[in-house]
Amino acid sequence: MFATSTMKANFNLFPEVLFIDGTYSVNKLHMPLYTLLVEDGDGVGRVAAYCFVCNERKCANDAVLKQFSTPYNVSMVNCDC
Repeated sequence: MFATSTMKANFNLFPEVLFIDGTYSVNKLHMPLYTLLVEDGDGVGRVAAYCFVCNERKCANDAVLKQFSTPYNVSMVNCDC
């Protein structure tokens, strides 16, 4: 996962809802790229982070959310992986 200071600011300004969008097979290893987004007051999606994952199983998705929660200082709910 990676996030710039601008991406972190996007989340801090609009933390109410987090959207996750997956784009499939973006590299030679066919790894999905997840884009974590928030929506600003004008309804425009703003990037909060990017993350490559090895698969799209529940455990990998939970790992993305756990990784995201640390630098953004948010708590996880119902993450049992």
